[in-house]
Amino acid sequence: MAEYEGTSYIVATDEIFASTDSGETWKAFCPRPRGQAVGLIVTHETRSNNSQIDIAMYLAFENKGVFRSTDAGTHWTPINNGLTDKRILAVTAIGNTLFAGTNRGLYRFDSGIWYQLPVIPSEAIHSLEVMKNDLYVATAHDFSIVKPRELNPQKMGEMVRVDGSDSKRIFRSTDLGERWTEITPTSKSPFMRLPSGINISVAGEALLVTGTTNFYSTNRGQTWTSLGVDMNSFMVSRFPIVAVDERTFYKGGALGIHRTTDGGKSWHPFMDGMVGTGILNLVAFNSRLYAHIGNDIMQSTDGGESWKSVGRDVNDPTPEPISKEKSRVDFPFNSKLVVADGVLYGVVPEVENLRVFYFSVERNVFIPIQGVPAFDREVRSKNLQADTEETRWVYLSDGVKKGDQLKTMLNTIRDLIEVGAFTVSGKTFYAEYKGTLFKWGPGDAEWKNTGLVDTSEDTKNGFKLAVSRKVIYVGKQDGKLFQSLDGGASWRDITSNLPLPFTRFKEIVFAGSTVYVATDKGVLSSQTGTHWRVLTDETGERIVIDRFAIDHTHVYGAGDTGVYHLDAHDKWEQISPSVSGKVHSLVVNGDKLYVVTQQDGMFHISLEEGNYALSHK
Repeated sequence: MAEYEGTSYIVATDEIFASTDSGETWKAFCPRPRGQAVGLIVTHETRSNNSQIDIAMYLAFENKGVFRSTDAGTHWTPINNGLTDKRILAVTAIGNTLFAGTNRGLYRFDSGIWYQLPVIPSEAIHSLEVMKNDLYVATAHDFSIVKPRELNPQKMGEMVRVDGSDSKRIFRSTDLGERWTEITPTSKSPFMRLPSGINISVAGEALLVTGTTNFYSTNRGQTWTSLGVDMNSFMVSRFPIVAVDERTFYKGGALGIHRTTDGGKSWHPFMDGMVGTGILNLVAFNSRLYAHIGNDIMQSTDGGESWKSVGRDVNDPTPEPISKEKSRVDFPFNSKLVVADGVLYGVVPEVENLRVFYFSVERNVFIPIQGVPAFDREVRSKNLQADTEETRWVYLSDGVKKGDQLKTMLNTIRDLIEVGAFTVSGKTFYAEYKGTLFKWGPGDAEWKNTGLVDTSEDTKNGFKLAVSRKVIYVGKQDGKLFQSLDGGASWRDITSNLPLPFTRFKEIVFAGSTVYVATDKGVLSSQTGTHWRVLTDETGERIVIDRFAIDHTHVYGAGDTGVYHLDAHDKWEQISPSVSGKVHSLVVNGDKLYVVTQQDGMFHISLEEGNYALSHK
């Protein structure tokens, strides 16, 4: 978006829209070049022939450079001299002077040419902000090209600089980028040295910096206050922070929109009416919907029309008084919501630990389950050991070789994302930790190793797990299926019983006594694990399902080709056309089926007989 002389402009897929009434109504303004747009700038353009002032529009693309239009979007001309082979990450302007932050430094547009400015030319410009004549830039590694599922100690170790410097730095210029003053906050936190994104927002003389470690300044970066570590920043987001005033900021991204009114000391969800755009996990419980949107758990009692936080203040039933700070808990991005045996659980992985909460309907809060032990810190997957060994040679920013310190930091990050599959049967918890399946029940002093270990070279996808009483099915990412009939005391490999060749598992669930196994080649079902059926539609075609939803014995599934349910003859019947984007969650609540997708948020489908209808939430 951009604003100029009282008119707001917004870039859509094929054209640019304009509004003259603060966004109440929008009209098509002009077409625009196709591509992944990352920024729009609107400035004035003085024509030399008649001194008439018109607007000039600059549209920046991630991989196509910058285009300019001086005739209200009728024609667009590329202006990329100097930007060849650069990815543009951010653009801004001071007056009529344009700046472009790229994956390899900062550039200024002068007389038809982009000139590189002297700000760490080898690093990416993660954030580019202007306040009056001050230009602020934040540099870091080009971490946006690393997919979240590729986060591991070896990858992070490769991205830590070996020349003794820190890649995350902040600079200010008061003369259009000719000279720079470094204003990088100093911190003794080892998390500051880990590679991650970094964002700046400016309001007056106040600066808010977010990344793995957050900072706040009230004097243009001369001094800083540390706001602590933000674990959600390991999921890198290129969405900006937006300032309203020196105390109020908004940040958005994959975890939803959050607001602070105290300069970043505390953040709260700001998602009323649009929770569906940031849902990481959705479940139905007690005729209500519960959504995990980052640091919080949200509850809806009206089918997703409105939401209220239930996850911020967690009551601990210990007899002695507890302070507000001690009773407060976040639900970071690696948390889970699980419904089992009529109970809603919140699962929060921590360093070498797993905090488990149950939801009290009467008190409308999550309450910690007492006695859940920490995991054995000696448990290590072979990949983790190999990864950390390869980081011993890396130098930290003080130039002293501290391989053990870096290894500890990288292990900490790995531990935070290491808990995989989790489910509950009765009062027994089953959790995958570092490629090994453990179980714990009340009275146990420690998590018990069930003996099922993933020995494959790549463990990032983890187990697919389903439990019904003492019967357990575990799908390993190497395509092998294991069954236990005694709660994990013994296992047998039943892969040879499967009638369908496939590469990987997508999900495993129980519906009554029948287990359903979704693979990348179709769905299998069985009641014993010995004899299996391949489920097809009426034409005999195998349907690939990514996520199941179970309503008693009714089975629903969603995949790239649409949303389905199993009819009385165990045939897939399509109830909705193809779903846009990867399906994160599929949930039945009342007479509606809710679908959460990666790209387009949440939808619901009416399940009234013969009247299926897809609606966006």
